[in-house]
Amino acid sequence: MSPVTPTAPTAQTKRRPPRRPWWAAAVALALAVAAFAVAVGGALTGAWALLRSEGGSAWLLRQVPGLTVNGTSGALLGDSLAVEQLRWEGEAGQLEIDGVQARGLHWQWRPAPGQWLGLQWDTVTAQRVQWLPAVSEAAQAPKTSAPPSSLRLPLALQLPLRIDSLQWASLPVLSGVQASVHLGRDGGARHRIEDLRLRWPGGELAGALQIDADGPLPLALQAQLTSLPGAPQPWQAQLNVNGPLASPTLRGTLQGLHDAARADITLGLAPFAAFPLTAARVQTQALDLARLNPAWPQTTLDAEARLLEPAADRPLQARVTMRNHRPGRWNEGRLPLRALQADLQTALATPGTLSLNTLAMDLGDGSRIQGSGQWQGHTLALELQARQLQPQALDGRAPPWRVSGAVGLGVSGLPSPDPQAPAASATSAPWQVEAALALQGRYAESPQPVQLNTQWRVTPGQWQVQHLQVRAGSAQVRGKGTARLKDGRWGLNGALALTALDPAALWPGLGAGWHQGNHQLNGRVAANLQLPAPSARPLDWRQITGTAALSLDDSQVAGVPLSAHAALAADGVLTADVTAGGNRFTAQGQVEGRSAPQGGARENLRDPAEPWTLTLDAADLATLAPLRVLHPAMSALPRAGRVQAQAQVQVQTRGDRPAWQGNGTASVQGLQVGALRVGDAELRASAASDLNAPLQLSLQGRNLQWQQRHTLAVVNAQVQGTLAAHRLVLDG
Repeated sequence: MSPVTPTAPTAQTKRRPPRRPWWAAAVALALAVAAFAVAVGGALTGAWALLRSEGGSAWLLRQVPGLTVNGTSGALLGDSLAVEQLRWEGEAGQLEIDGVQARGLHWQWRPAPGQWLGLQWDTVTAQRVQWLPAVSEAAQAPKTSAPPSSLRLPLALQLPLRIDSLQWASLPVLSGVQASVHLGRDGGARHRIEDLRLRWPGGELAGALQIDADGPLPLALQAQLTSLPGAPQPWQAQLNVNGPLASPTLRGTLQGLHDAARADITLGLAPFAAFPLTAARVQTQALDLARLNPAWPQTTLDAEARLLEPAADRPLQARVTMRNHRPGRWNEGRLPLRALQADLQTALATPGTLSLNTLAMDLGDGSRIQGSGQWQGHTLALELQARQLQPQALDGRAPPWRVSGAVGLGVSGLPSPDPQAPAASATSAPWQVEAALALQGRYAESPQPVQLNTQWRVTPGQWQVQHLQVRAGSAQVRGKGTARLKDGRWGLNGALALTALDPAALWPGLGAGWHQGNHQLNGRVAANLQLPAPSARPLDWRQITGTAALSLDDSQVAGVPLSAHAALAADGVLTADVTAGGNRFTAQGQVEGRSAPQGGARENLRDPAEPWTLTLDAADLATLAPLRVLHPAMSALPRAGRVQAQAQVQVQTRGDRPAWQGNGTASVQGLQVGALRVGDAELRASAASDLNAPLQLSLQGRNLQWQQRHTLAVVNAQVQGTLAAHRLVLDG
């Protein structure tokens, strides 16, 4: 088929569509509007019915995601509404409200242009309100955003509010919270909270808050804070926040009522920025910390903390300065700090790094501590230098040392200074503290300086001394050790090496006697012990297991030659061999209640232990005379004489008391002890701790003298019977 060429219509063929009358269009539009009105009206009528009925209100509340409601009576838009318990839980946290009462609802349709509904209650109360924020990292991390452009609401809300108990997270509980809340005031132009009152354990607050709904959203907050009536240290404070919502300024003043103490604070806030401060300045004058808390030290502090205004092209810097006009010892209730200065720095581009560029502390004794450090991620590193530090001037209970040197400290597993960084618990490594000390000092007026070099590490359940070296002249102590907690018991493993050690050089407070004569200890101490973790009950030494050894050779104390060897075996057998000035003492026996471990497990037995064998071969007691000055108890050492003795003793615990029995002999020649002189004597004894056990004692002696006035040429004495009943036969 060939195409047909169209022709233009003629006047006869042209036809216009029929024109509807105007009223038909009007009727169609009216019907559409009526249908829409019926639909909206039906919806509003249904919603209105739900809001006005008790069952409908309960049903609507149950439709809110995360909301649980118990004990509802009344309607949402009724004259009264009561809810026993309301709980909402979501990603942000958990909200709990108990004992809600809302009475006297009045409503108004379209109270102002742009406001569809106005609601007003006579009273709204709640017994308890608690908000628990979520602990997830997503909830903790602050989110930056732009400030809102408008705070206008489609309704007006006015109510007097009272909350008996209000708690936000772990902050102190607020009580007696009251406020008059008016949202959408002045035709929706602003929101206002008036007559705000609340109380917390340390004080009470009264104030008001207002914010405009348009423009830069100017904010105005005024609050007066005071201590509770009857407080021992009364105070008052004022707080004001003014300015646009995106960058308000906070100004506050704290002042004591009975002294000149005063603190002023000015903060430039940036609540929607990555860093919430644009500037900060805190000043205190004559501040006494003891007035804030009686457990704190007495001070007269003038301090200032200043934050320089941050910018993207330069680091964020802060400086803290403080001066204490009343320094003193800690044990006297004072703060041993005279002045402090600290300079901190971070960059907004790298908020996970905080640098301590300068730290300077002038202490009350005239000494000084300087240092620097860096807190990066979850790790803190500090380097400190001490100059002429006097611990006794800081606390009267400390020894009179004067110390200088360096301290390096590293701590890992900390929260990051970047609030948006993952929590430290999310990392695989636990917390850890490492320290390195290189110190030197003198004790009081001692001419001998002491040097200390040590490195140690602390982790959960473990203390480790990686290196220890103490030097005082030619004297030296070197060692290392570990203390580890496992299954409720501490394992101690360590060793010390002593070279020409003079105890008086390291511990001058031992007494004046230790500064007489020559002291040199050369040897080694090693231990691998297990003992129960500390508890409220006293430590039972029978629960200590493991091995230990002590060895001293080529040593002397107060000029008396000394050698000593002692060892504790795993089966509880203790051996000791001590020779001093040519006089030798030996001992060997088993610690009662200890036995060799079998199959890797320790047995704590109360069977009789091996008896103790004790021997003494003192060829010349006069050589021990220089030891008498070391301690008052050693003044009883014999001045001269010779003693040979041996004994066997069996020890066993019965109940909570040790029981013993033993026998021994002794031979004495030329003995001088105090006012007693013995020419020669022989002693034999057999006894026990049991009052009814046999008792035998015999003494044969010649030339016994007391105080150079009473002399017995010959003495024969015998004791027979028991400790409870015995007979003495004396012939001399």
